[in-house]
Amino acid sequence: MIKAMPTFETMVELLKSNIAEETPAPYLQATALLTDHGNVYVAVCRDVFGSDCGYDNMLTFMKTRGETRILKMVTMWTDGGINLSSMNFRESIYEMNKENIETEILVLGRKRNDPEDTPLQPFVKKLINTLNSSVTLELLKEKYMDWTNAKKALDAMEKYIEQHGMDGAGDVLREAAPEIWKDIYWR
Repeated sequence: MIKAMPTFETMVELLKSNIAEETPAPYLQATALLTDHGNVYVAVCRDVFGSDCGYDNMLTFMKTRGETRILKMVTMWTDGGINLSSMNFRESIYEMNKENIETEILVLGRKRNDPEDTPLQPFVKKLINTLNSSVTLELLKEKYMDWTNAKKALDAMEKYIEQHGMDGAGDVLREAAPEIWKDIYWR
């Protein structure tokens, strides 16, 4: 008998039960990761702006079990809102296994690879390769309806990086699109 892979819905229910067991806190969130081995790992971050976070321990435990490839990821806040985990956490996941750039991420009730996203994939791949591996479509798509500004910021950064390297590239983005810079660097 083949074991069925957990769905996003199953992962969300698991997060709800884990959050319900925690003492309420204003900046509490939990993340569930589904690996290619079919296992779901959950960690709670009691203060995403502080040091009380179980994400590093979860990743260390996963590595000791040889499970570094993540197929699906869901992050939930205390109030039940679904959103991206921190940029640093997504960066750690990518560094753990470069194939994790293909991880499906549930954000605001939608998967990253929904068919309606397909025409934007080349732009997103360019964005990921230029800025940072952990910058995903959801970061921009759900918040910025004016894609002209996002493209302008990306092009400005790409030109700067070609001429000067990565040092100072964040400043170029801050100048071209401050709201995007804030989301990327202050998550």
